[in-house]
Amino acid sequence: MNAIEQLIEKKSLTAKECLEAFNDFLDQPVRMGAFLSLLKAKGETAEEILGLVKAMRNQMREVKLDRPTLDIVGTGGDRAGTVNISTGAALLAARSGICIVKHGNRSISSQSGSADVLEAMGYPIHQTPEEIQKNVETTGFGFCFAPDYHPVLKKVDSVRKALGFPTLFNLIGPLLNPAGTEHLQIGVYLPEFAALLAEVLYRLGTKRSLVYSGHGIDELSCLGPTDAILVTEKGLEMLTIDPEKLGLKKCTLKDLAGADAITNARLLNNPPDGLRDTLLLNAGVALFLYGLVSSIEEGIWLARRKLKRSLKEAIKRSSGALIAEIKRASPSKGKIGDIPDPAQRALFYESNGARAISVLTSDRFEGSLVDLDVVKNVVSIPVLRKDFVTNFDQLLESDADAVLLIVANLGERTKEMLDFAKKLGLEAIVEVHNREELDIALSSGAEMIGVNQRNLKDFTMHPEVYGLISEIPSHIVKIAESGVRNSSDAQRLFDLGYDAILVGEALTLNPLLCGELCLLKSVV
Repeated sequence: MNAIEQLIEKKSLTAKECLEAFNDFLDQPVRMGAFLSLLKAKGETAEEILGLVKAMRNQMREVKLDRPTLDIVGTGGDRAGTVNISTGAALLAARSGICIVKHGNRSISSQSGSADVLEAMGYPIHQTPEEIQKNVETTGFGFCFAPDYHPVLKKVDSVRKALGFPTLFNLIGPLLNPAGTEHLQIGVYLPEFAALLAEVLYRLGTKRSLVYSGHGIDELSCLGPTDAILVTEKGLEMLTIDPEKLGLKKCTLKDLAGADAITNARLLNNPPDGLRDTLLLNAGVALFLYGLVSSIEEGIWLARRKLKRSLKEAIKRSSGALIAEIKRASPSKGKIGDIPDPAQRALFYESNGARAISVLTSDRFEGSLVDLDVVKNVVSIPVLRKDFVTNFDQLLESDADAVLLIVANLGERTKEMLDFAKKLGLEAIVEVHNREELDIALSSGAEMIGVNQRNLKDFTMHPEVYGLISEIPSHIVKIAESGVRNSSDAQRLFDLGYDAILVGEALTLNPLLCGELCLLKSVV
């Protein structure tokens, strides 16, 4: 009796029988369709799933890394229309310090798969194993586009699409990561499949993974408590993950709603509150599974420090925003003042109403990347890295929400640097000093433009430069830099139409000025 005949009689297959049947049917689309349909109608067993996983893994292109990796992934098939939560959480977990190799595909049943949304973010989805290794080393994140690593998928994709319903391939996809299954975080839309996948993971020898299902979606979310199974080398343990007990706010399905890839990319780059907490929950669990932290709560805390915060949106939500700068010295004036604890100073600025913190990281200003790190870890508002950024490595090391790109230093390379920053999820203030530089900033696609009245060569001040605002389109966020000594100076800039002011020296000399400046309003 062959495999299809057994399945017609609702008899389960052994792992070996399932493996052999899959190999036999690869070039027979009609039989493959019948095979997958009958498995679904009967109800897949852990043994059958294991057999198909082994069949696929035998033919996949491996990615061998010198470190353990983790993937956050859903089985798909819930048709809930949520944003790509697992992809957003994977990016956040990578920024938080663990190695992520995301394994995914384009959309099968939804509007946007992981490959679609990453591509919309500007991320290269076709990567060789060597490129994945390099990306993991530099950013903590790599991506395996499933068709590139599983050539046999091309033979069954047409069958899957023709069937039009979730099949065993939706279940096994999360188990086929070419980088391995040491740590997996798998969402399953039907509870009965969670136990099956957990058993298969255990038999595959996973080190520490989690399988969960709840609220009719294949994601871990803040919709409410979610039942989960912790899988280790020792066995299986039932858990309930309650986001509210972890200090997160309950959300609704509407909070998690997605659309096309471009919309989802925008939502993940600047998540609203309900989505933000769900991303934090997933990333916190990932950090715990990987072993970077000892509890999910600690993981959430760490992920919160690394969550990208939109400087552009923070300014737009204000009627006159202050970007308060940590500034000890300058090339023009030398030592300005001591700031022994930049974290404490940043918290003071935030508590007095600053919408963002700028951190000078150049040693010419007695700054450092250490200052940036400690400030980013304590404040809840966006953090700008201010430095003479001229190469990609500086962008890669910029653990900030935004960076300053100075046209006077970059010239025609401004667009190249801005595009690379966007690929890394970094916003950028593009700084200009004259009309020629403004033209470059506009042609580069800048969404935030900083106008600096200080001449960088002789450090003289030219307030007439602020008149450039009349030539900046209304949809671009406009920031005035340098020369604000008091509330009157600041109000004049707001009256000109600037959305924000960046102030450093005056606040170093008089931190209490922060509260005064934050009471001012822009005319726009």
